[in-house]
Amino acid sequence: MPSKTSQGRSALEKLIRYALDTAPHEYGLVPGDGGYVPLKELVAALRDEDGYRSVNETRIMELVNQPGGSSPFEAEGGQFRLKPALQSGPPPLPPDLALPKELWCALKPQGWRFAWENGLRPRRPRETRLPLFADREQALKVAKRFCPDPVAVKVFAARARDKGVIFSPFAETLWLADEIPAEFLAGPPVRPLEEQEPKKPAAKAPETPMAALGFPLPDPRGQALRGKKKGRFSDSPDWKTQTRRDRREGKDGRDR
Repeated sequence: MPSKTSQGRSALEKLIRYALDTAPHEYGLVPGDGGYVPLKELVAALRDEDGYRSVNETRIMELVNQPGGSSPFEAEGGQFRLKPALQSGPPPLPPDLALPKELWCALKPQGWRFAWENGLRPRRPRETRLPLFADREQALKVAKRFCPDPVAVKVFAARARDKGVIFSPFAETLWLADEIPAEFLAGPPVRPLEEQEPKKPAAKAPETPMAALGFPLPDPRGQALRGKKKGRFSDSPDWKTQTRRDRREGKDGRDR
């Protein structure tokens, strides 16, 4: 009877094969040249599945490093794939599949600023084409794997196609494009950099009073307060003190 460890490894292997080969579009994955996908993106996609929220790169790489080269997977430079001999590809698309009028992607806020100014273009390693989703919520779900507050960006696909942009269907819900000019994008307003509020300087910590550090406070008369003199005339000026002393000693300057 197979152990729980081997059962868990077998179930994970089946899930990865499904995500990489049978229906990668369901996970927002687009295999690149040779069927590779970034390992980090695969891990993030699998964590959306119940029961696999704790899966990590180490656990997936254990499937690659099986003894005797029996693994169905390969990894190279942070990229992961099903071996080419085992790849079958996603099911064929309907021949009459029409391009939606609008498609969606979701970007980090700074990515949306760049796209608003320069258009959309592939930016990830080994990414040659842009994945665009027919469903806004799926675009946000995929983006939230790496950004907690992504920006949903609408792509006017039909208008862009009429202007020469080429779209290719990857699945019924996912399309690919080489580049999207900024004029065919819509999203939240972007404030010009010069209009953004300047960052407030960090508040300085209040200075510790010298007395709290054990130093004497400066006397208003330029002397340090080293403790108050005891006595009746402790606050008298020096010349008065000397005069009193002379009187006590009979040196007040008068003839007796």
